Amino acid sequence: MAIRPRWLIIGAVAIAVLAGVGVAVWHDLSQARSHMVSARDRLQGVADDQAALRTPDGRASARQRIDSALNEINAADHRVRRSIPLSLARIFPGVSGQRAGALELMSDTRNGVLIARQLLEDADRLAAGGTVSGGAVPLDKLANLQNDVASAGSKLSNVVGTSRGLWGPLRDARVQFDNYATHSSRRLVEASNGLGAARAFLGANGPRSYLLAIQNSAEIRDQGMVLSYAVITADSGHIKFVKSGPITDLVLANPVSTRFPPGTAAVFGSLAPTQLWQSVNATADFAWSGSAMRAMYNAATKQDVDGVIGVDVPALAAMLK
Repeated sequence: MAIRPRWLIIGAVAIAVLAGVGVAVWHDLSQARSHMVSARDRLQGVADDQAALRTPDGRASARQRIDSALNEINAADHRVRRSIPLSLARIFPGVSGQRAGALELMSDTRNGVLIARQLLEDADRLAAGGTVSGGAVPLDKLANLQNDVASAGSKLSNVVGTSRGLWGPLRDARVQFDNYATHSSRRLVEASNGLGAARAFLGANGPRSYLLAIQNSAEIRDQGMVLSYAVITADSGHIKFVKSGPITDLVLANPVSTRFPPGTAAVFGSLAPTQLWQSVNATADFAWSGSAMRAMYNAATKQDVDGVIGVDVPALAAMLK
């Protein structure tokens, strides 16, 4: 059957229109992607320069980079949302879902960046008004930061979406963003738990006492030999030195009854690590040695401590510096 010329013309025009729409769609998507890549690079610059966040000027610079990234994200959103070719292309199967997925990813990215910016402002406010005074750490400010970090972690988990139905680079970008948001949310929650532990350590829930096991750094082992000791207390954020001395002040006549794992006993038992302070951490297992030292200190002094902290010479020098 012969095809009439007018149908050929109509077909050619339709193909040309579709090609033109395709080119325009590709152009708008490329522009949006360029903005998002620029935003990512600015945010990566903040992440790669974490040391700068310790200073007011560094935090101010980080906020500027974050704001610049937000502008790029908004520009990408505007490009996709106002794109006439993309709106026309939604009549084709699957294209509508890609457009919606791109807009959702940009919205989630914006929300994630805003969460990070708010947390940075919270930390900046704490740094400005929560300095150590009279040897005491302001536990109320630390509690505020703990709540802020926990809130940020919880909110960040809400921006995790799905890559279902997305294609190609858009799917890859969604997966990458979700993995990063999930990882960051988990780290923030863990950081909040760590701040809670720090507050308890500093005596937020009542006075605490700690044995400092001062080790040398000359032993060929994971931990140095314990040669000196000190006792400190922490109460309401204030750390106080109580006493110190050579480890020979705490000589034990008999080993303590700390549980000794069979394997550890077989290898290190001859060193008497539950009686001799110089051998107590030969196992290189500080969880065990700390428990043993706590029991040994109680046996030597009839006093209990809430925890044990091992400090070697380089660590002590860094703390004094």
